[in-house]
Amino acid sequence: MNKQLRIIYISLVQSIISYGIYIWGCTYDIHLNNLKITHNKLIRFILRLPSCTNIISIYNELKIFNIDRLFK
Repeated sequence: MNKQLRIIYISLVQSIISYGIYIWGCTYDIHLNNLKITHNKLIRFILRLPSCTNIISIYNELKIFNIDRLFK
């Protein structure tokens, strides 16, 4: 199940974030934080997890990158 959800994430979310990452990655932290919050909410929504779930463990489990690592 996680493999299918990872494919959905990569095709729907990561592709859009990667498209504008050079612009978003160089913006001010206040604007970047809004993007990070939205990104984390989308991951939790796709996985049908509660909002209090630790997002770092989700990144590791699905082997996906957060916004900062995508930019680097």
